[in-house]
Amino acid sequence: LAMSFEDRTALLADNSYWTLVASTTDSLADVTTNDLTGVTARIFKLNVSRTDTTGWGACVRVYELELHAAVVKEPELLSRDSDIVAYNGTKLNDTSAGPEKLFDGAWANQDTDKWCEDGKNLWVAFDIGNEATVTNVKVYHAGVANEWSPSPGAINTAAYELYVLNTDKISVSELLAKTFDERTELLADNSYWTQIAAVTDNLENITSHDLDLDNARIFKINISDTDSTNWGDCIRLYEVEVTGIPGAVSSATADKTALKALIAEAEQLAETDYTPNSW
Repeated sequence: LAMSFEDRTALLADNSYWTLVASTTDSLADVTTNDLTGVTARIFKLNVSRTDTTGWGACVRVYELELHAAVVKEPELLSRDSDIVAYNGTKLNDTSAGPEKLFDGAWANQDTDKWCEDGKNLWVAFDIGNEATVTNVKVYHAGVANEWSPSPGAINTAAYELYVLNTDKISVSELLAKTFDERTELLADNSYWTQIAAVTDNLENITSHDLDLDNARIFKINISDTDSTNWGDCIRLYEVEVTGIPGAVSSATADKTALKALIAEAEQLAETDYTPNSW
């Protein structure tokens, strides 16, 4: 853009300065549409290589060119009131300290807002309700409610692992068709899971994991070391927040063989060789 208009026009006649993103031939349509999914760009070029099929002589008659940007969705909280689909502890539906507390949006009260249970290697599998592109998981530990700790952060969950369901092993519908007890027995086997994060030696009040997971829905958190106090194993976990963009992502990929061939062909062309009948 620092060049003059004339300099730019001379320069941009050379197709080596361009990447072909769409091409149309033999069109008879009043409006043509080209899907440019995946193209990030600012400056475009339209070349009219054949004006019409009338045989009257070359005359460009183009009325409008519209470029539409993709709608960018902002990540949102996906895990509020998640359903617990499997659990190897003993406090399910315990209104004072059960694992349901992880998804209720509350973490200020030491007495009423946490999953609290003796033991370690206890885990919760939960369903966020629909497939989504998951971008982050946050885990809220005892320090968020200012629980007393013998040293800074020692009361917080020391080690845990996060997993997403391995849908190559079992589909969501197949899993949810089973009883709660069947799911709990099945999902104790880590071959049904893909690990997405692991933390050891944690002293932080909140731990955060940036992710890029398509079509994720069922998750599991396993508490492998409850704290660093040496008081005995006791889970004190306040909240798990899964954030992302709702909706499944198609696994289909476009065959771009023909497009790549056209791009290679176009790169060999020179606009100075153009005649109304040559392209």
